Amino acid sequence: MGDHWEDLLAFSPEEEVDAYARKQLKQALKEYTARSGPHLARISYVMNAMRYLSFPVAVQEVEEPRDFQISFYKPELSMNWDFNLPVKVVHVGQKGMGWMKYFNYDPFSLKKWGDFQYAKKKTVMLRAFIEHFFVPESIKTASRTLGEEKDRAYIPRLRMMDELWCDVHSGVIPFQIKVCIYTKQDRHTFSLNLVQGTLLQDFRAGKVSPKNLVRRKPMDSLLFDEVFASIDLPSLPRKVMRIAFESRNISVPEVSHIFGISTQMAENNLKSLDSRGIIKMVGKPPSQVFEIDMDGLNRLQKQLKNDIEALNESR
Repeated sequence: MGDHWEDLLAFSPEEEVDAYARKQLKQALKEYTARSGPHLARISYVMNAMRYLSFPVAVQEVEEPRDFQISFYKPELSMNWDFNLPVKVVHVGQKGMGWMKYFNYDPFSLKKWGDFQYAKKKTVMLRAFIEHFFVPESIKTASRTLGEEKDRAYIPRLRMMDELWCDVHSGVIPFQIKVCIYTKQDRHTFSLNLVQGTLLQDFRAGKVSPKNLVRRKPMDSLLFDEVFASIDLPSLPRKVMRIAFESRNISVPEVSHIFGISTQMAENNLKSLDSRGIIKMVGKPPSQVFEIDMDGLNRLQKQLKNDIEALNESR
């Protein structure tokens, strides 16, 4: 398996770690690596003044990260960065507060990167959640629940880094995390492939025009990220949900075009999100569009909080 990932099983309940769980972890890592998207840069970590290139090694050696730093290096400048802020380093201390250094990138300019520039610095609040993960299950547990509808073994939450660290030390093995950076004016997100140590390219690059991007208020973004972190949705509806939040509105033809799917499938995905109170339809067919439902997100936030409390009480 390599790269110390199997060593993280030491944080899981002893009764759930057997040869079957190890085999499942190996398969899960293989599947995640195969479907992981293009990367834009390499990443390294500094925790409690120690530098790490491997996330699982950091997890094993750092019991509690008093401060946390992510550095980005070897950027792929020829790649499309339209939806990724080119961050050089982000440093976070107590209560998730810290700073970042970043470069300007103009998706509307032919040069995009412009002339030589120094990194700019900005005060930020950082939160993160685990996007892709593995929770070990022994052959005994898997056999006992075979054919049954299983409860969620873990519900991701938007957390401060020390809180997320507690989740990992409780047995959740993360393959990918979403980092959310909030400033006084806006918010930026990026996904980290922890298995390969890379910054992932936003899935919208080359598919969605950056001119459709809408900057929401930081508090609205925080609400969305809390719901987005915890809600249980398949990959395609999750992507549609994110596009809807970061655009003024979205239509059936747009979803069909972006994802290369039929209009019927696009409409089904939009109506599914509508039925859950995530987006709402504006106008009437055939000219209707869909936009994010902030009132619906507020209701979902409360519902998901109750689900998390119920899961914790059942253990």
